[in-house]
Amino acid sequence: MAGFMLVTLLLLLSVSCSVTGKREAAPLRVVLLYDQGGPGDCGFNDMAREGLKRATKEFGHRLSARTFQVSPYGDNRELLMELQGQSGVDLVMAISYEFARSVQYVAPRYPRTHYMVIDGHLPGLGPEGNLTCVNFREQEGSYLVGAIAALSSKTGKIGFIGAVKNPVIGRFEAGYRAGALRIDPQVEVLSHTIGMDTTAYMNPMRARELSEWQYDRGVDIIYHATGASGIGVMEAARSRDRLMIGVDADQSLTAPEGTGKHVLTSMLKRVDVAVYETIRMAMGKELRGGYVELGLKEGAVGYAENEMNRELLAPIRPQIEAIRAEIIEGRLKVPDWVGE
Repeated sequence: MAGFMLVTLLLLLSVSCSVTGKREAAPLRVVLLYDQGGPGDCGFNDMAREGLKRATKEFGHRLSARTFQVSPYGDNRELLMELQGQSGVDLVMAISYEFARSVQYVAPRYPRTHYMVIDGHLPGLGPEGNLTCVNFREQEGSYLVGAIAALSSKTGKIGFIGAVKNPVIGRFEAGYRAGALRIDPQVEVLSHTIGMDTTAYMNPMRARELSEWQYDRGVDIIYHATGASGIGVMEAARSRDRLMIGVDADQSLTAPEGTGKHVLTSMLKRVDVAVYETIRMAMGKELRGGYVELGLKEGAVGYAENEMNRELLAPIRPQIEAIRAEIIEGRLKVPDWVGE
C-alpha cells in the first residue's frame, strides 16, 4: 500500500512539473525612439506612434513596448541607444536619419539587440547583422503632389520649404519640382530652407515667415518638408488665404483649428507601416539586417484624400492616378535630387 502511494505521488509530481514547465515565451521587448518634435508633430513622429499602436493592439501581451524622446538639441541619441542595448531590449527603432551616426558604433556592442533606423543609410550592412536601415522613395509621392500643385495653381507659382538641405529633404523637393514641371513646363517654383541643423524641424515661426514671403510674391500653394515647423506653414496659409500641402501624415486631420481647409492634400510617408512591419517581422523571427526601401509600389508613399478635399481633387484624380501607374510600373523614373 505504501509503495502504491509513493508511485502515485511521483506520478502527480511529474504531471505537475510538466504543466508548470509550459511557461509562455517572454514578450518581445521593443523601444521606439522619437526624434526632435516628438509625438504631436502632426507628421513623422506621430506616424511612428500610430504604427506602434497598431502593433500593440494586434500582438497584445506578446509585445512589451516603451518610448523615449531625444533631448531638444538631440545630443543624447547615442546614450539612448546604448541604454537599450545594456537593458537587453530585443528591438530598438530610431525614427530619424540623425540616429545613423551613433548607431554604427552602438549596434556592434550589443549583437542581441536589433536596431532599425528610419531614413538612415550606412554602407556595408549585411543580412546577418543586427542593423536595418529603412528608406523611402519620397520623390515618388512628392512627384504626385507636385503634379497636383501645378494642376491646382491659379498663378503659375508654387513654393517649397524644406527644414534643412540633405539627401532626404532633397528627394522631397526633386520629386515635387519634377511633378509640377511635368504638368506645366513654365511653372515657377520658389524654394527656401529653414536652417542648418535639426532645430529647423522645430521652428514654426521661421517657417511662417518664409511661407508668408512666398505667398506675398504670388505663390498660391506651398509644399513643406519641415516636421513640426509645418504648423507655421499652415498658419501662413490661413493668414494669406492660400493653400499648402502637408507631409508625412494627412495634416488636414491634425491641423490647428481653422487651417484644415487650407490643406490641399498631404504627401503621405507611411512611417507607421515601416514601424509595424519591423515589429511584425521581429515577432516572426524574420527580421534581417541590411536595407529596406519603400515607395509607391509598396503603398508606403502617396497623397491624402478625404471628405475635405475629395471634390477639389475629383477633376484631376484620373490624371494623377495615371501618373501613379507609370511610376509603379517602372515607365517613369522620378529624380531624387534637384537638377538630376
